[in-house]
Amino acid sequence: IVNRHFKAEMEIRNGLREIKFGIFEGRGYDEIKELYPEESRKFVEEWDTFKIPQGESLQELKERVLKEMDDI
Repeated sequence: IVNRHFKAEMEIRNGLREIKFGIFEGRGYDEIKELYPEESRKFVEEWDTFKIPQGESLQELKERVLKEMDDI
């Protein structure tokens, strides 16, 4: 939407992508709780440090995005 107005060149930055949800990817919360009860509990209780299996933690997301912002 913004680009239609400003006609600016767009650049895709992988470091600014959403969190890597790993085994949770593409699943709703009820399905995650059923399939991965321990991991879903940890995701809620340890939200800032829990690393989703095959994904990343919110801390890792934060570090990745901040590094990308510094590079910009």
